[in-house]
Amino acid sequence: MKKAFKTSILIAIAVMASGVFCGWLLRWGNGERVLEKKVDAGIVGIKAKNSKFDYFLSVPSSQKSFDDKLPLLVILHGRGESGIPYVTAFKKDVAAHRLIVAAPDWEKSFLHGKSRYEDYYSLADHIVTAYSADQRNIFIMGVSAGSLLTRALVKNDPKRWAGVILVASDPYVGWAKQVDVATFPPILYVHGEQDEQFGYAALAQSVEVLRKNGFDVELVKDAAGGHEYKTEWGQLVLRWIQKKIKN
Repeated sequence: MKKAFKTSILIAIAVMASGVFCGWLLRWGNGERVLEKKVDAGIVGIKAKNSKFDYFLSVPSSQKSFDDKLPLLVILHGRGESGIPYVTAFKKDVAAHRLIVAAPDWEKSFLHGKSRYEDYYSLADHIVTAYSADQRNIFIMGVSAGSLLTRALVKNDPKRWAGVILVASDPYVGWAKQVDVATFPPILYVHGEQDEQFGYAALAQSVEVLRKNGFDVELVKDAAGGHEYKTEWGQLVLRWIQKKIKN
């Protein structure tokens, strides 16, 4: 009986050591413990020891090694959504643009306050360590409610980010008085002209205020767009990122 029990334990350890447990693959990326589960072709779901969030990730197959550091785009989705549709939307462009894309299901922990911002920063830091993202070129994009959180994260620690993309965002710019323009990253607003929640005209005025105050800011509008994220906007986002990458 004892021999059978020991054998069972050894088999269980061997299975886990091989990296397969309940459909998750155990991987060590540059010293980081990562549980990966294939979600779709080119996309994995991640459970990371050093991250507060489960997230979805797409890494280009052209990444040669851990020395081949690539830019990272972190996407915070809107209320009631999930991260996976955004990673899926960008997946086909990841290889061409040599970009890592990650999106957590962050709404499960809709966190306000500086005391919890570190949870989001640690997510980006984890991807830098485990998947060899380029620390100098971390971009963040927020959609609708996600844009509010994105703005707060960037405002609290602007030097972390190479650029910020705000999609279907509210027009509030009072935060601009509380930051150092010289250290704030470039901003891209993408907005539908038919947005019924946050009107385009008000946002355009706010962008002009930011521009006059010295911010590096651009606004792209979609005449037919509403309060949403359109998959085709991904191309303009990626082109903008390519312009802002630090070499």
